[in-house]
Amino acid sequence: MKNYLDLVEEVDENRLYSHIYNLQGIKHPIVAREALIKAYEYIIAEFEKIGIEVIEEDFDVEGFDTPFKNIIGKLDLSNGTAGEVIISGHHDTVFNAPGANDNASAVAIVIETARIIYENQSLFSGNYRFVSFDLEEGNPKVQKDIWELGKKYSITEKDTFTTLSYKKNYEMLLPFIYKSRNKADIEILRLKVKETKLDENERNFYISMVDYISILYKDEEWVGVSALLGSSHYVAQAKSQGRKIKGLINVDTVGYTSNKKNSQTYPKGLPVNLLKLISKPILKSIPFLTKNFKTTGVKDVTVGDFASLLVDINSSSEADLFMKNAKQVNLKVAAIYTEMDYATIHVKMHDLLRADHAPFWRDNIHAIFISDSANFRYPYYHTGGDTIKHLDFDFIKKIAQTSLLTLITMAEE
Repeated sequence: MKNYLDLVEEVDENRLYSHIYNLQGIKHPIVAREALIKAYEYIIAEFEKIGIEVIEEDFDVEGFDTPFKNIIGKLDLSNGTAGEVIISGHHDTVFNAPGANDNASAVAIVIETARIIYENQSLFSGNYRFVSFDLEEGNPKVQKDIWELGKKYSITEKDTFTTLSYKKNYEMLLPFIYKSRNKADIEILRLKVKETKLDENERNFYISMVDYISILYKDEEWVGVSALLGSSHYVAQAKSQGRKIKGLINVDTVGYTSNKKNSQTYPKGLPVNLLKLISKPILKSIPFLTKNFKTTGVKDVTVGDFASLLVDINSSSEADLFMKNAKQVNLKVAAIYTEMDYATIHVKMHDLLRADHAPFWRDNIHAIFISDSANFRYPYYHTGGDTIKHLDFDFIKKIAQTSLLTLITMAEE
């Protein structure tokens, strides 16, 4: 195996900053469609500056007259003989956030990785794709339907609540609404609505909401239905065209660190009290931790100064590569080796599917997910505060360096 460590010095922090600066701003398919289109144009222009082949992968969404776009930089150095290795991010945002971290930080890494590999392509083999997905955050048809339903009853996430009681009840029921992706959870939501003190107008809204959700998730699947549309389309297109995907590095919300105690939290289902033992000698006596939770450089898992790495049952080798390369550039990483397949994760820890690696896991394609852990650390997640001033560019650079080395190795193995 060749050593490409010298290439990490080519990762340019100023270029990363420039891409994020230029891409930050609300880019939502309903409230800021023009800004979303400008993001397409920016990414295409940057790929064209590099000299790489650009593919605009269009896909339609019901109720919208013009297509949405995955933007793909293609560099096949294998003459069509190798499977694709992909590094990806997404360029859309939620309706109220500028998205500097979520997810301009990742798109910047995708563009910078493409530049370095293209400029040094004589050193490599492999079949590379540099992808920025669209509509990771949500299905605009679903959002439009729910917003229209909300307007009917003067209750909507997009607009200001008309009364404080509506807002209080919405925030109380919201966790159940987000969780309701199978029949059992939908029935729990229906019961919660029944038990909650609501006026007639509000009750009718939530009854209508539950009925809509039960139809939307009739197949008990939300990936590619209410979110992750661009990545789901990419996987489906690859399958229909007979293209082999060798592996994916998906990067999402990778710019924020904190050195404060308890700045890092975790999704339900993870044994946090056990994880806190990670830096203690007792760790070696706990098989679960040594097998399922691996770190490099991390001393305290409650301090949010490391990258989070998620791995399904198929992708341990790619995760091991990332961990090895992280050590070489002094990037702190905590990795969760779930040893679960997509179906099991879908039931037990659906929070681990909330990004564009999920459709790849569903099709048993090797894929790893790198993040700063988003709402489990980032206080500005999905808010107007998600701006460039909160980002740690040394951290972003190290994630870019680690991803670069890992992608190259994945292509050549």
